[in-house]
Amino acid sequence: MGNVTRGIINWQIAERLSDQRLEVRWKCFRCNLKDYCSGGCYDSNMMASKSPYFPPECLCAEVQAVREILMENPEFVS
Repeated sequence: MGNVTRGIINWQIAERLSDQRLEVRWKCFRCNLKDYCSGGCYDSNMMASKSPYFPPECLCAEVQAVREILMENPEFVS
């Protein structure tokens, strides 16, 4: 898409990624963890699954583990 030195190089990709709605990320749309991770990072998703819209399974497992810890220990965030 681009870099910090040269800016946006591929505007077509930039426009596609500017749509942040979870509806675009069909894997995440009905997930009960979507409020915690919002579908992951586009760059990390791209490196792991070759698509900016598909988070790797390990992210889902990590978010689930953190959610369970926070549910059992609410004092961690208060």
